[in-house]
Amino acid sequence: LYLYLIASFFEHHQFIIWTTSSILLLVYIAAIATAFSFWALNEACKRLPTTVSSFGLLGIPMVSLISSWILLGEPLH
Repeated sequence: LYLYLIASFFEHHQFIIWTTSSILLLVYIAAIATAFSFWALNEACKRLPTTVSSFGLLGIPMVSLISSWILLGEPLH
């Protein structure tokens, strides 16, 4: 909610049209997907050696950068 308020102050785009499906998607992303991600991360850290877990966590930004470059065509800076 805070990021939405800050973004609406600095970004001058059309505001979000709140529909039932957009609210349900927001709840899904905020609650279910985030909870699953934290659970999966904690389980992986418990079951894998520390070095494997740390390399996996350090690889997340690289995978994100490469994926956005390939899928979205964003430039690499």
